Amino acid sequence: MWILDTSVAVKWFFTDESGHARAREVLNRLVERPDEFAVPLHFFFELAAVLVRKSGFQKQFAHESLTAVYQLGIPTFEIGEDLSGEAIAMACRYRPPDVCRHLTDYS
Repeated sequence: MWILDTSVAVKWFFTDESGHARAREVLNRLVERPDEFAVPLHFFFELAAVLVRKSGFQKQFAHESLTAVYQLGIPTFEIGEDLSGEAIAMACRYRPPDVCRHLTDYS
């Protein structure tokens, strides 16, 4: 299961973003294998806000882009305390140890 980050989805719509090509590869895989992906409920709110800002407050662009992402049918889930702890543990696999130590100080 892949948890899709908003920063990846934003790159689908802005070709000047670093990592755009890789993000499009993720999108292609999502389209081919949607059962392998999920997003937290706040994903769509965060994506909407970023699309609005990055597009220079172009409401129609943001709306159409967000609608396209909704149409992908990505499953959503709520994040509670248990999942937050798991998210920290997963993030630590890809972060320097000093960052992980700081994150786990709060648990």
